[in-house]
Amino acid sequence: APLAKRGRSPSRSGALPVSPTVVGIMEFENKAGVNYAVSDVLVDMLTTAFDTSGKFQCVERDQLDKVFDEQALGSSGAVDQSSAARTGQLRGADFLLIGAVTECGVSKKNTRAYNVSISKASASLAVDIRFVDSTTGKTMFTETFRASRSDVAVSSGYADIRTGIGHEMAREVINGVARRTLTEVYPPKVAKVDGSSVALNYGDILFGVGETWAVVNQSEGIIDPDTGERIGFSEDEVARVKITKTDRSLSWGEVISGNPSVGNVLKKISTAPKSAPKQEKVNPFKK
Repeated sequence: APLAKRGRSPSRSGALPVSPTVVGIMEFENKAGVNYAVSDVLVDMLTTAFDTSGKFQCVERDQLDKVFDEQALGSSGAVDQSSAARTGQLRGADFLLIGAVTECGVSKKNTRAYNVSISKASASLAVDIRFVDSTTGKTMFTETFRASRSDVAVSSGYADIRTGIGHEMAREVINGVARRTLTEVYPPKVAKVDGSSVALNYGDILFGVGETWAVVNQSEGIIDPDTGERIGFSEDEVARVKITKTDRSLSWGEVISGNPSVGNVLKKISTAPKSAPKQEKVNPFKK
């Protein structure tokens, strides 16, 4: 978990920070060969998502670019952990988010049956994200976020994320990036218990009406015997809640089992459909 600095509370501590957590978002490297400023669109969307959450304050991109120019730290695509940490410290950022667009394209498949020609297209967008603690230079996580759409009508070889289904994919990817980044620093928690209702510390960026979440009590940390770092927590499920209402920075849930307490952490319950049981094959010739 990140360490406290510049008045920011440690992750999972439950204590209120003296000042907001500051995040610098680097210009996304364009590895997909898109012929427009794809980084500007994605970074603007991510900045809006962070601002809306009320948990992160973003450093303006021109300020980060100025530091790179002045310190000769290289372009966004060449950022390593030490230069990222140095940049964040110079601009007062607790963390830096470094991204690269690795896919932003459309593939087409044409088939012909008798006298009918059928054209099917699939669009995809993928972004690689690295989230760095600027105090230590440690990478908190690296992850690829991807979205795709099929059966779309397109005329170019790339998916324009400024409009239509391209924008839908961009929104899906950026929401995933925002959720992962926010919860890395501030896990979703119970903020208030009022009878059978609970208030939660995130809005619609994380919670959706109708979802069921497990409420867990985190006890002692789990320490890596090799590095001595905390790598996790012991968790006991104490309740389950169903989300009934979401707002910009607050959600409400109904307690459907157990007894939650303020400060308990929430874990989303998988909604993946269960595989159908295997059916025994019947031999019609067997008596």
